Amino acid sequence: MRTLSPRLFIAAFALAVLSSGCTDPCVALCEDNKECPDADVSINCTDQCEAKKTNIEGQNCLAEYEDLVDCQTGLDDVCTPGDQCAEPQATFDTCVTNACTADPTLAGCP
Repeated sequence: MRTLSPRLFIAAFALAVLSSGCTDPCVALCEDNKECPDADVSINCTDQCEAKKTNIEGQNCLAEYEDLVDCQTGLDDVCTPGDQCAEPQATFDTCVTNACTADPTLAGCP
């Protein structure tokens, strides 16, 4: 079995940051990803989205996530996103890298 790719998980988390109302887009996207070939269906999407949200808020990369979410929500197939969201993904990755370089003790930093 394969776990969610980091980029797909980031996209799922990004949706959680922007969520409002009853449905958490991060959880919905995570659940959709479980339908992809070789996905790990045992993942607790609610727990993963909550943990990622805490990390991203601490890294101060919310705006970059919002841009990524805007892109990811427009994809037709979450299982094969291709490079359609490469630019917002790169911007988000740079934000996280810069935050973790400045303070490696931040939650979610490698």
